[in-house]
Amino acid sequence: EAALALAPGAGPGAQGPGASGALEVPCVPLERGRHRLPALGVRVRQGLGLIAWQGTWDAEQAVRAVPGRPQGETEWLMQRAAALAEQGRRRLRRRGAEQEFESLREYVVGDELKRIDWKASARRHLPMVRQFESERQAELIVAVDCGRLMGSLVDGVPKLDLALTSVLDLCAVALRRGERVGFLAVDAQPRAWLPPRAGLGQLQRILEAAADLPPCREPVSWVRAVKHLDARHRKRCLVVCMTDFTDELSADDLLASMAALASRHAAIFVAVGDPHLERVFTDRAHDERALFQRAVAGHLLGERKRVLARLSRAGLVTLDAEPRALSGPLLRAYLEHRLR
Repeated sequence: EAALALAPGAGPGAQGPGASGALEVPCVPLERGRHRLPALGVRVRQGLGLIAWQGTWDAEQAVRAVPGRPQGETEWLMQRAAALAEQGRRRLRRRGAEQEFESLREYVVGDELKRIDWKASARRHLPMVRQFESERQAELIVAVDCGRLMGSLVDGVPKLDLALTSVLDLCAVALRRGERVGFLAVDAQPRAWLPPRAGLGQLQRILEAAADLPPCREPVSWVRAVKHLDARHRKRCLVVCMTDFTDELSADDLLASMAALASRHAAIFVAVGDPHLERVFTDRAHDERALFQRAVAGHLLGERKRVLARLSRAGLVTLDAEPRALSGPLLRAYLEHRLR
């Protein structure tokens, strides 16, 4: 079933005998993904208007409704993020940032002692020093939960669709900075995997993969997601995990998976909040039902904070924000990590 709706004011067009023309009918996509265009209807009237013939033709074309921002907004965002990153670099005074191991060589007078590789020196019976080179293409992998909880509606829009705007913002900024960016979407099993690649062409591939994700029906398994990532990408990189959870009990597998991920990669954990829960907790109604709902909401928010605190102790950078207000904190956390 095509999830398309005609825009208000769209109506039929009339043409005289032998004439030709074009009629624009705006369509509003109600769901992301590929949708067939609505059937085309034509009515032909006889000259006196006494007889009419009409028919419909199924449209052969399909359109893809994609998440994200208009192109102009994305360009402005990338320029703004580049300016902020440049300001951060000017304030940075530490040496040796963004370096990776390149080779070993013999120690010479004047080398820093902290660069001595003691294990290699013991094997070769000579003091050996590590050499480093600047890491010109850092790698970023964005892992997105497309499971059941991310299908909950926020003002009539699935939470996943709103969160994908922030994902694409992050990917656009990282690609513009010259990084290699990969994409992983997972529910009960991996649904999409794009290995890290550089260039803005990768943004279009991520956009298409995000648009074709299936409906959010299955529970997410971060255990399988981490295993999938370990099997396909061994190099250490920055991994951004975007998901949601309800309470401490349901987050046990999540905590174990994130701890295993943080032991191998640098990780940013993004909890996509529910604005409805916050509204219930701050509601000032005093009837019995409202008080009960406020108590439940407060309990769930407290458990949420405890889970995020445990993730922080495991070595992850944590964020918790509503899906419509996620891009700013996410980009700030990403740029701060890269500048460190």
